[in-house]
Amino acid sequence: MSGQPPAGWVLVWAGRFKRWRRRWFVAHPPGLLLHYKSSDQIGQPGCISLVVSILLLLFSIKLVVSVWVLDS
Repeated sequence: MSGQPPAGWVLVWAGRFKRWRRRWFVAHPPGLLLHYKSSDQIGQPGCISLVVSILLLLFSIKLVVSVWVLDS
């Protein structure tokens, strides 16, 4: 282990017209994913909060389960 955060290329769906885009993702503690257009990590990165993503996922699962229970 070199002390560097995990990083690598990921294909990201960018929409109907742009299709798939390759982005360089870097994991930064605590719970952040930064993404760049190139592996040089130059320029303004995009940021994804894993904490917010997990909360939104749990909330959406709860909504789906509650709607399913009401329908049955």
